[in-house]
Amino acid sequence: MKSKISVSSLKNIGIRYEGDIYDLACMLLKLDEARNKGTNITSRNTVIGLFRIYAMLAHMDEGQVVAIAEQHKLPLGATVEPVDKK
Repeated sequence: MKSKISVSSLKNIGIRYEGDIYDLACMLLKLDEARNKGTNITSRNTVIGLFRIYAMLAHMDEGQVVAIAEQHKLPLGATVEPVDKK
């Protein structure tokens, strides 16, 4: 079973500004939902994927951005989910 984290766990992480990773994750989740609509597919970004996308959009070094995820002890291979799954 793949590990998952809730998007809400990203709220206090900031790279350029407080909550920027959370904002990006929310947008990507909305795009995933739109793409998956009408299909049996559920696609989600992983934590490392999210941070890599951020690095590309912010024109930052990917290694530095991923290091921030590691500093926050985020599971890099976990998928980012829209709500807490109990």
